[in-house]
Amino acid sequence: MVLCILILCLGVIGNIMVPIVILKTKDMRNSTNIFLTNLSIADLLVLLVCTPTVLVEVNTPPETWVL
Repeated sequence: MVLCILILCLGVIGNIMVPIVILKTKDMRNSTNIFLTNLSIADLLVLLVCTPTVLVEVNTPPETWVL
């Protein structure tokens, strides 16, 4: 559980920093870095949607239906 929370926190911080740096620095606005920004945003959405679901699933008894 601690590992999942650590991965979530580091992933969110890292994936938020990528678009901030690329959009603030004018020299870094090229097609490759825009693509990396897109990947970073997609990874951020996966982290924010999937990781809490996994944490809930891991911490509930096997017989309990979460939804």
